[in-house]
Amino acid sequence: SEVCSYDLCAACLPQLTVTKSTSTPTISFLPGTATYTINVANASGTSTATNVAISDTLPGAPALFTNNSAAPTVTYTPNSSPCNASRKTTSNAGTGAGVSTPAWSSWDIPSGCMVGLTFNATVPAGTIASVYQNSATVTYDDPVNIGQRLSSSYNPQSSTAEDVRVLAPPAVTKSFGAASIAAGGNTTVTVTLTNPNSTPITGVTFTDTLPATAAGAPGNMTIYRPNSPYDPTTTCAGLTYTATNGAGVFTGSGGTIPANGSCNVVFTGTAPAAGIYVNT
Repeated sequence: SEVCSYDLCAACLPQLTVTKSTSTPTISFLPGTATYTINVANASGTSTATNVAISDTLPGAPALFTNNSAAPTVTYTPNSSPCNASRKTTSNAGTGAGVSTPAWSSWDIPSGCMVGLTFNATVPAGTIASVYQNSATVTYDDPVNIGQRLSSSYNPQSSTAEDVRVLAPPAVTKSFGAASIAAGGNTTVTVTLTNPNSTPITGVTFTDTLPATAAGAPGNMTIYRPNSPYDPTTTCAGLTYTATNGAGVFTGSGGTIPANGSCNVVFTGTAPAAGIYVNT
């Protein structure tokens, strides 16, 4: 065992390093989920850091992100004794739904060991498009001044590893190919998706429900696709769609809208009765 003295502090004290990263650097749609990992490592050749507590103050504007993990996923490096036996108690203080300042404790982290915590945070609807950074802090027992606590923090300005970019939502416009058609005739329907961000928006999903009598239309407008010449077309890379002849709903998924650009989907619709059809 080691005995600490004021003369041996440099060699005796734990030396904790805190790093933070995210596996979700871009949030394309809101509400969304950001996944963070906090790693706390104790340098080799030092004493064990005891009663280590980890906390995080989540970012956001105007509303803060909130933790939505009932408990974090904990990893140990190396995953062997004594490192993987460092957990002392299981305390998830403040980790309930809606909490923006989650905290977890406690561990005794031996020399040369690292503890990692991974958790999810909800990025709420209405979050302003921006890049969000946030720090993480650990506190632990001071082995020299009994009863005192030491701390170490991750500085978000030191790295972009934990940065989460929230994108502005795409704009959607829609138009018919013809201003008027005969009852039972058909016209193209064009849906245009515009991305105002300097980053592509991926995983685009949308649904177009055509006007129906239940919503006040003079008849049920449906997709017109009796044969392949009427197959929908799209300039949205990767987009797949469901467009069944006679159906009242068109769906698309998995598409990408280019950065600072737009793409569109074109399909054909038909209306059975005379009147005005408003398609939002």
